[in-house]
Amino acid sequence: MHVYYRNKRGKPAQVDGVPVWSSSDPAKVEAVASDDGLSCVAKALNNGTVQIGVSADADLGDGVRTLTGTFDLEIVSGEAVTLCVIAGAPREQAL
Repeated sequence: MHVYYRNKRGKPAQVDGVPVWSSSDPAKVEAVASDDGLSCVAKALNNGTVQIGVSADADLGDGVRTLTGTFDLEIVSGEAVTLCVIAGAPREQAL
């Protein structure tokens, strides 16, 4: 995922500081931001639907004017590709 900023005329714009990424359910998806905050990797942990959010300070001065964006992400496991069989501990049987 990647974020970029535009002014009201659609031209590239700056923000103050590093954007912050988040997941609505970190047990399902962890949002791992890049060092500059302009991109994020969604690390899937469990199936389900989450919202990934990003926020940034649009006020380039001392104040704060928060811009936010979100999108829905659905995590679905792939099909099984291997089968594992685990034997239990041996037990003596009566004859």
